[in-house]
Amino acid sequence: KAKSDFILQVTHELRGPLSSVVAFSCLLDDPSSGTLTGEQHGHLAVIDRNANRLLRLIDDLLLLSRLESRTVRLHRVPVRLIDVLGAAVAEREPDATGGGVELRRDLGAGPDLSGDAARLYQVIRNLIANALHFTPRGGRVTVRSRYGEGGWTVEVTDTGIGIPATDLPKLFSAFFRGSNVTSAVGRHATPGTGLGLLVCRAIVDLHAGAIQVASTEGIGTTVTLTLPVGPERTSEVDRESAARR
Repeated sequence: KAKSDFILQVTHELRGPLSSVVAFSCLLDDPSSGTLTGEQHGHLAVIDRNANRLLRLIDDLLLLSRLESRTVRLHRVPVRLIDVLGAAVAEREPDATGGGVELRRDLGAGPDLSGDAARLYQVIRNLIANALHFTPRGGRVTVRSRYGEGGWTVEVTDTGIGIPATDLPKLFSAFFRGSNVTSAVGRHATPGTGLGLLVCRAIVDLHAGAIQVASTEGIGTTVTLTLPVGPERTSEVDRESAARR
């Protein structure tokens, strides 16, 4: 609880000033504020990009703290998983096209699962974004789903730079970045926060599922989710709500 309270306080104190930085950089970049040189526009773009990156970091820290303390309320409904996967793929198709990466889907049919569609979408969206981020032009990212033995298996596979074997045990450490990502990050304006996989694992855990990563450096990576269809593990908030009912 002390850790959660500390994170809540810090994120609250940081969000206000950072939001002001973003807002005023947008005002300065507006033509009505006056004419800027090309160099000045570039400086404002750097300010805006990095301030927004810090805001995303704050959001991830706050969400991770709530997920780990199981105070996140999951809005459980029957979820048609192939619809969630299809929507996540469709959202990322422009990024794939722009990066010269083929984005495939191979989605098998099966029953609905009990879960929070928005949170599951967040997981798949993040995994696809990671795969695209570390897959060079001419590569391929594939999203697969299969149902069997009372649960779903979802795989996000890429032909990207892969992960060194020595880095695999550290993947779910906060702020960890692989030792071979420098060149890949250089191709993009904004690197990630280093919390994405942790957030994904926490969401999957609340659905009583599991997440695994298999990778070979220079060949590619596969992230596998297993999600049960039946009775799920509940968060503290879910248990309290059930008790009141």
